[in-house]
Amino acid sequence: MDINEILALATVVPSLDDSLASEAEELSAFLETAEEHILPLWNPRPEDRGLATWDTDEISRLRRLNIPENTTPSIPDLGIHALGRLDALDPAFPNTLNDFVNGENHTFLSDASGVGKTRLVTEALDRYGGFYFTCTAGTSLNAHGSADLATALTEIRTQGVYGSGLFENIAISKRMSRRATAELAHNQRHVRRIFERLLLSRLLVFNEFCTQSSTRGLAEERARRIWLLLQLRPEATLHHDYFYNIYRAVEDLHDEEVVYRLESALEACGSRISYVVIDEAHIAQDSFTHAFATSTYEVPRHASILRELIKCFADHLPQQRLVVSSPQLDLPLMIDAIADSNTTTKDVRHFGGLRTLDSVERCTDYLNHFFPNAFSPEDYRQVYTWTRGRMRFLALLTTYALKFGARNMLQCLYALVSVLVDYNPRGVEPPLAKHDDFHLETVLPLLDHKDMDRSATWPTLRKSVVDYVLHGRTEPRLEHCASLVSLNAAHFLDSGSSPSAVVDEPIILLRITRWVQTSARASIFGVIRRKLADNAFDLKEAAFVEGFAAVLWSAFNAFDVSACFDFPGLRPDWVHHRASLVLPCFRRRRRPFAPLTARPESLLNVAETRDDVFKWLNDASRPFLIPDKDFGAELLFMLDLHGDAQVLVTVHTKFSEAKRTRRDLRAVPPRPDEFYKKFPEDNQRLMDILAKLPPLPIGSHKRTRGSDATKVRHARLPLLRLLCFAEPWRPHEAYDPPVASVNFGRLLQLPPPVEFNMSDVEKRISEYI
Repeated sequence: MDINEILALATVVPSLDDSLASEAEELSAFLETAEEHILPLWNPRPEDRGLATWDTDEISRLRRLNIPENTTPSIPDLGIHALGRLDALDPAFPNTLNDFVNGENHTFLSDASGVGKTRLVTEALDRYGGFYFTCTAGTSLNAHGSADLATALTEIRTQGVYGSGLFENIAISKRMSRRATAELAHNQRHVRRIFERLLLSRLLVFNEFCTQSSTRGLAEERARRIWLLLQLRPEATLHHDYFYNIYRAVEDLHDEEVVYRLESALEACGSRISYVVIDEAHIAQDSFTHAFATSTYEVPRHASILRELIKCFADHLPQQRLVVSSPQLDLPLMIDAIADSNTTTKDVRHFGGLRTLDSVERCTDYLNHFFPNAFSPEDYRQVYTWTRGRMRFLALLTTYALKFGARNMLQCLYALVSVLVDYNPRGVEPPLAKHDDFHLETVLPLLDHKDMDRSATWPTLRKSVVDYVLHGRTEPRLEHCASLVSLNAAHFLDSGSSPSAVVDEPIILLRITRWVQTSARASIFGVIRRKLADNAFDLKEAAFVEGFAAVLWSAFNAFDVSACFDFPGLRPDWVHHRASLVLPCFRRRRRPFAPLTARPESLLNVAETRDDVFKWLNDASRPFLIPDKDFGAELLFMLDLHGDAQVLVTVHTKFSEAKRTRRDLRAVPPRPDEFYKKFPEDNQRLMDILAKLPPLPIGSHKRTRGSDATKVRHARLPLLRLLCFAEPWRPHEAYDPPVASVNFGRLLQLPPPVEFNMSDVEKRISEYI
């Protein structure tokens, strides 16, 4: 035998049938030795890198829990612990599962990452059987699924790079050109060939498994469990990726053979498949986003490769229920793909709003499953305070507490907060935060700052933090819900075509606060710049007024009044001097204000009622007030002016007069009699309070007879109406009481102000219970 023959033999690729036979032997050997626990079990250790973790008796108890080990042997896999009996950890879970499997429709399972979507589909597959595909190869703490689909997606070539493969940017329109139509058809054929081979490889493995499990007389429930674990953890069960290997062997089949084998495989075992799950589908949603198109809507739109994957599976498995799991909700895409397929069921629904352990007691019961009575009531309260019973944080904490020991549970909690937020609670870095295991890809800072800056939802994110820190509220939102959830900033509260969402998890809010403090876009200066560039920008949605208070605090410490505000007409003398913020105290007979020697812990009060406004006026503890909705202004504060005069300032961002042109930024200032316009008695109360202040000097051209001195003139009321992003309607005439416009160009020269501190958020979090 010469060298060429030797090389030829060395490079022979096994045929599909050879690969199937070889893998069948491996599967048979596995089933022959498979014991009750199919997966290797996690083995707790008495110490971890010098840190004492578990005593001997505790180790024996933990081993009896039969927790599988993860791909990293020292870390337990809670993702499939207690499979088939999750009610032991969450008694309400059976209700969630029943809601999920009820009906005959296909499902777009969408909620924030880590809330339990994979566990939900895992439990459904354990009970009913089916296929589990994932679009990602996983992370160190979540390595579920074969690499077959992830490999297929990443290896797709494009015309622009390779000269073959997909056309990446199809020109989509209601009347598409011949070229665009041909390119779209080419793309669809190209990926169809890939996905049919992917499906065939899974069917071939399933057929072999069905044959062997029947031969061995495995009970149906037991067979479903083993088949599911083979799909979830192929490396842990067979020590190699069976599904990936067969997919590679199927790749080179001719199209005719693929069609023939698909039909044969489906005839043999198709009836035993109830669900087909595509997990981590956001990977496919973000792939080739302009290479495909919808086909069932009047006006087509670009679609990602996920549409073609759904359609392929639905065409070949028309009786089965498809589940797409992703944090990025795109119900119209799945509806279009299903409507364009051969599936017998065309209904598609969104399922979200996965339940949480919504009390300290339920959170305590969950932890007691792993650590019975190991913690004090205050420890349980701390865990719930930070996690709110959300599984993405509670399961992660439990994983690390199992690894490092119950005695170090609080250290694990604070280390997680430190790493996830990139901020040390209590101002001290937890020792475990430096540990390598807390810097795996699953435990990195949440919510990348760049992603939040690029997102169209940044004003909503900013407002969510401001509402929480300053007002103590987290309100459900109906707009931008899908985008907020896809960022992992919010979670859905319910299911349906128009679900609501809320940003309310403490760790998430702390992370967003950190972003607002440092972001050029989401800070109050970013809001101001956006409004200057786009007058249609919604200031309320971006919490402008709350941030403007911090800007004003900085401004009065740096500039005189004329630098901060532009006054029309003749300027009073006091505008050329510094002014200071004071606390109104009109309950006093004399000197109805109190000076501020330092910045208070909080700048703002918020009034819900008219009485709240008058309480602040009579005895304020904070310099700024957001009045109730009936007042007629967005912000109030009081200034002590040069010359021993004081003035109440009302800030306005909304004006009743329509602008004459798009570029006309003039506005009619509200009149004093328009404050509490619907409540004349309260308007009079306000006027009576203002009457307690000394007269407010304003500019005058008139001179005193026989003197060069200007004649003193006083305003009708000691009131300054401050216009934001607008000029007074008469820009060259002085108003009485005075009116001014904010000079934002000058204010933007200041260093960015501190709107609130991270400690403010921590305080709010700790006040929850």
